[in-house]
Amino acid sequence: MSKEHWDDSFSDDDFVYGERENVFIHDMGDIIPDHSKVGCFAEGEGRNAVYLAKQGHDVTSYDQSIVVFENETLAQQNNY
Repeated sequence: MSKEHWDDSFSDDDFVYGERENVFIHDMGDIIPDHSKVGCFAEGEGRNAVYLAKQGHDVTSYDQSIVVFENETLAQQNNY
């Protein structure tokens, strides 16, 4: 999908995929060693990154959409 597609998708005030981590991240989160450095690619609004940060990991998020970094993100709402 194009950058423009994701910019348009994330320009709304609602969270496109919700605020909870996806099932895979939830199920696999326990196998990541404590306090790991984790890269979340195509992270969008940050739901998986916030979940992993709450687990004590050092998380860096990446996304091709600039809109997600201009809007108030889930990470900011959770003080990350």
